[in-house]
Amino acid sequence: SAPLSAKAVKWLYFGEPWNMVEVFLLGVIVSLLKLDQVAEVSINAGFWCFAGVMFCLAATLAGIDRRELWDRVEIAAGAAMEEPDSKPKPAKSPEPS
Repeated sequence: SAPLSAKAVKWLYFGEPWNMVEVFLLGVIVSLLKLDQVAEVSINAGFWCFAGVMFCLAATLAGIDRRELWDRVEIAAGAAMEEPDSKPKPAKSPEPS
């Protein structure tokens, strides 16, 4: 799973400049208001669910510490690269003086 998570984090970094959830939601609201002049528009549960998902997505992306996430993915990838049958070496016992 570590190689897949590394790819996901790379895509998160790659897509960050185009991630404008708030602007997209504002565009939807403006479009609905403009469309209301031409046709009958009703804002029902679908719009509110969409707005809630956009709000949650924006909050989630704002709450991610990208540097820490990348460090954790690198640690997990390093642990996954270790051989499964390698046993941890026992700690050396202190020599009596």
